[in-house]
Amino acid sequence: MLGYHVSIDDVKNLKYIEGLESAQIFLTNRSLHAPPNAFEALKKLLLKKELTSDEKKSSFYVNMMATIKFIKYFKIKVLIIHASYTTQLFSTKDDVFMRSLQDAYFYTSCCKVIERETKATAYYNIHLPKKTSTIRSDELSKLFKKTKKYILLETETDSPIPEFVESCELNLCFDTAHVSASGKDIMSTFKALRKIIACVHLNGNTLDVGSKRDKHCAFNDKENKVPKLEEFIKYISHFDLPIILERGAEVPSNEIKKIQQMLDSL
Repeated sequence: MLGYHVSIDDVKNLKYIEGLESAQIFLTNRSLHAPPNAFEALKKLLLKKELTSDEKKSSFYVNMMATIKFIKYFKIKVLIIHASYTTQLFSTKDDVFMRSLQDAYFYTSCCKVIERETKATAYYNIHLPKKTSTIRSDELSKLFKKTKKYILLETETDSPIPEFVESCELNLCFDTAHVSASGKDIMSTFKALRKIIACVHLNGNTLDVGSKRDKHCAFNDKENKVPKLEEFIKYISHFDLPIILERGAEVPSNEIKKIQQMLDSL
């Protein structure tokens, strides 16, 4: 289920999503935290209660309706809401942790509304930290128990994850650039983690394998340093997984066509 990182406000580029089955939208640092009335409005949406006129004018409601319209119009099967990088569920700082916990409950609840209204599958994608703190294990366990269906934990360039993800029975977002930057082979790592992988971020990396850093590029870019990426694409095509291309503001239209042609030839 090929898709890409898209802005639903960028009308001129939405044409490239036509015919694709998945999409990812990003929560910027500015839009990460919902306005105060958003929580009450979301609660009403969950309970199918009437919203006030002011709530219907709120940025939260307008954005939610635009997202639902986008999914229905393009017949998207999987939508991923990508958390801001300021979301740090494993932070040892009280304010950062509580803010991130609140965000997780809020956006996984948004996923519930999206699924009900569109029949699409919705996820809230969160980056894993380089170090996982267990200081907040009780709160995190409660969160994951209630929301694990909707949470994706994304592989980072140097994250000690698989054991943690498996122990919490969570879904994993497998980022090829991040895995390669951590020094691991993408094919063997994917096979080892296959049972918990629910999404793939298909990214090349212009930085070296094991560098612990990443700079995304197309899979066929001459600067790409991720080994066996074309072979990997062919392999994962046999699984019913959303495959997201992350290229920032750039729409990877040519890359989408090349991957589609490659998959059609199999």
